[in-house]
Amino acid sequence: MSSSELLPRFDRLYAISDLHIGGAEGARVFQGEDQFKVLIDDLIGKAKGEERNRVALVLNGDTVDFLAIDKPEPLLTPERACEALEEMAETSAERVFSALSKFLSTERCTLVLTLGNHDVELALP
Repeated sequence: MSSSELLPRFDRLYAISDLHIGGAEGARVFQGEDQFKVLIDDLIGKAKGEERNRVALVLNGDTVDFLAIDKPEPLLTPERACEALEEMAETSAERVFSALSKFLSTERCTLVLTLGNHDVELALP
């Protein structure tokens, strides 16, 4: 089997970087929750439409922003990172996480996540 046979193939590939989702009130960079939902709905439409495309979305680093969280405790622990991510998903970024959940549950949609310096905690177990 060649290495090209092991790699997934997509009809459409989209990439976004530096969303910087989350953070303390007043320190949030990302303000595009509504636009993000529209984008995700469009990508889902491409997977479900007549062409039935295999769609991949690459979140290419700094998707969430652990550095913008106003907490005195270090976040570079699995427990703290999980707490912070859950807090984001339930408050400031609820619509973004909901849209991503819908995308991930759609057949022929794949999410690829790379890490940046603001979200390295996503690599913790």
